[in-house]
Amino acid sequence: MRAITRGSGGNGNGVYLANAGCDNATIRDNRILDNDGPGIHFNGDSSVGGDGLQSGNRIERNLVAGNGQNGFNMDGVQSSIVINNVFAGNSRHGMRGFQIDAAEGPRDLVIINNTFAENGGSGVKLTEDSGGHVLFNNLMAANSEGAFIIEETVPQTSSNLDAASVSGLFVSPGTRDYRLAQSSSAIDAGVSSFAGESAPSDDLTGATRSGVVDAGAYDESASP
Repeated sequence: MRAITRGSGGNGNGVYLANAGCDNATIRDNRILDNDGPGIHFNGDSSVGGDGLQSGNRIERNLVAGNGQNGFNMDGVQSSIVINNVFAGNSRHGMRGFQIDAAEGPRDLVIINNTFAENGGSGVKLTEDSGGHVLFNNLMAANSEGAFIIEETVPQTSSNLDAASVSGLFVSPGTRDYRLAQSSSAIDAGVSSFAGESAPSDDLTGATRSGVVDAGAYDESASP
């Protein structure tokens, strides 16, 4: 899936993945901006049949910014990978996993090399979860409620950079340019692998990462 969605009034989602059965989807190279509701709503609604879960999804290289609720609403999303995305300036959390209509809450999410900046809640918040989460090489900056809130279980984490301010980290966060500034502390802050998972070989632009892995969605090579 590739698209540009931009809000135009009302309270709709930028993108909606309907109900259980939306498994093994790839959501790549989208710009999901300024919608009044969530950027993407994943709905595992068990009342419509199926297993009440969404699993096997790969979500990568998306810019999810300025949305009026969470960047991602993830109801019943499990065994999915979120990699090389930017979540910035969303009114609530960058990513929010939970169980409301789904059969279960989040489980086995792999969250690697994303940038979470200036969201109104935390970078990542997971509740009603049953664990198995792996988070590494993420760049967290100035999220109002901190980097991660994972309520029920303890995730495996490594090399996630949490900064109190966006100052000095990015080229121009005010214009949604979250490439790394030349002196950014995110440069060389990542690891090549962790907990059996590998860091991506490319970045949000599709450029090949080189040298020591940088934290966040962009490699230093993408910066001016």
